[in-house]
Amino acid sequence: MAQKHEVKAKIKETKPENSENNHIKNKITTIKLNLQTKQRLEKLREHKRESYDDLLRKMLYILSTVRVDSDKSKEILDKIDETRKKMDI
Repeated sequence: MAQKHEVKAKIKETKPENSENNHIKNKITTIKLNLQTKQRLEKLREHKRESYDDLLRKMLYILSTVRVDSDKSKEILDKIDETRKKMDI
Protein backbone atom coordinates (compact mmCIF):
# COMPACT_ATOMS: atom_id res chain seq x y z
CA MET A 1 0.00 0.00 0.00
CA ALA A 2 1.33 3.46 -0.88
CA GLN A 3 2.30 5.62 2.04
CA LYS A 4 0.28 8.83 2.28
CA HIS A 5 2.00 12.08 3.28
CA GLU A 6 0.69 15.60 3.25
CA VAL A 7 2.91 18.50 2.25
CA LYS A 8 2.06 22.17 2.64
CA ALA A 9 2.80 24.54 -0.22
CA LYS A 10 2.48 28.31 -0.20
CA ILE A 11 0.51 29.83 -3.06
CA LYS A 12 0.34 33.55 -3.81
CA GLU A 13 -3.19 34.78 -4.31
CA THR A 14 -3.60 38.08 -6.11
CA LYS A 15 -6.68 40.22 -5.59
CA PRO A 16 -8.04 42.30 -8.47
CA GLU A 17 -7.25 46.00 -8.64
CA ASN A 18 -9.10 48.15 -6.14
CA SER A 19 -10.73 51.01 -8.05
CA GLU A 20 -10.47 53.37 -5.05
CA ASN A 21 -6.71 53.24 -4.50
CA ASN A 22 -5.62 51.37 -7.66
CA HIS A 23 -3.19 48.87 -6.09
CA ILE A 24 -2.92 45.08 -5.97
CA LYS A 25 -2.85 43.19 -2.69
CA ASN A 26 -1.11 39.81 -2.47
CA LYS A 27 -2.24 37.14 -0.07
CA ILE A 28 -0.35 33.99 0.82
CA THR A 29 -2.49 30.88 1.14
CA THR A 30 -1.45 27.46 2.42
CA ILE A 31 -2.73 24.34 0.69
CA LYS A 32 -2.15 20.70 1.55
CA LEU A 33 -0.73 18.43 -1.12
CA ASN A 34 -0.16 14.71 -1.13
CA LEU A 35 3.59 14.03 -1.35
CA GLN A 36 3.10 12.30 -4.70
CA THR A 37 1.28 15.39 -6.05
CA LYS A 38 4.14 17.62 -4.90
CA GLN A 39 6.66 15.36 -6.64
CA ARG A 40 4.63 15.46 -9.85
CA LEU A 41 4.47 19.26 -9.68
CA GLU A 42 8.23 19.40 -9.28
CA LYS A 43 8.64 17.52 -12.56
CA LEU A 44 7.27 20.61 -14.31
CA ARG A 45 9.93 22.89 -12.85
CA GLU A 46 12.17 24.59 -15.38
CA HIS A 47 14.54 25.86 -12.70
CA LYS A 48 15.10 24.95 -9.06
CA ARG A 49 13.73 28.17 -7.60
CA GLU A 50 10.47 28.11 -9.55
CA SER A 51 7.64 28.55 -7.03
CA TYR A 52 4.57 26.35 -6.69
CA ASP A 53 2.52 29.37 -7.72
CA ASP A 54 4.55 29.58 -10.94
CA LEU A 55 4.08 25.84 -11.52
CA LEU A 56 0.32 25.99 -11.01
CA ARG A 57 -0.02 29.02 -13.27
CA LYS A 58 2.01 27.20 -15.91
CA MET A 59 -0.27 24.16 -15.61
CA LEU A 60 -3.37 26.33 -15.95
CA TYR A 61 -1.87 27.99 -19.04
CA ILE A 62 -1.09 24.60 -20.60
CA LEU A 63 -4.61 23.34 -19.82
CA SER A 64 -6.22 26.39 -21.39
CA THR A 65 -3.92 26.07 -24.41
CA VAL A 66 -4.71 22.38 -24.96
CA ARG A 67 -8.39 23.26 -25.46
CA VAL A 68 -7.51 25.57 -28.33
CA ASP A 69 -4.37 24.01 -29.78
CA SER A 70 -3.21 20.63 -28.49
CA ASP A 71 -0.08 20.73 -30.66
CA LYS A 72 1.03 23.98 -29.05
CA SER A 73 0.57 22.56 -25.54
CA LYS A 74 2.65 19.52 -26.58
CA GLU A 75 5.37 21.92 -27.76
CA ILE A 76 5.28 23.69 -24.38
CA LEU A 77 5.66 20.40 -22.52
CA ASP A 78 8.52 19.35 -24.82
CA LYS A 79 10.25 22.69 -24.14
CA ILE A 80 9.91 22.11 -20.39
CA ASP A 81 11.48 18.66 -20.81
CA GLU A 82 14.36 20.11 -22.82
CA THR A 83 14.99 22.83 -20.26
CA ARG A 84 14.93 20.30 -17.41
CA LYS A 85 17.50 18.14 -19.19
CA LYS A 86 19.80 21.15 -19.70
CA MET A 87 19.42 22.28 -16.08
CA ASP A 88 19.81 18.72 -14.75
CA ILE A 89 16.94 19.08 -12.30
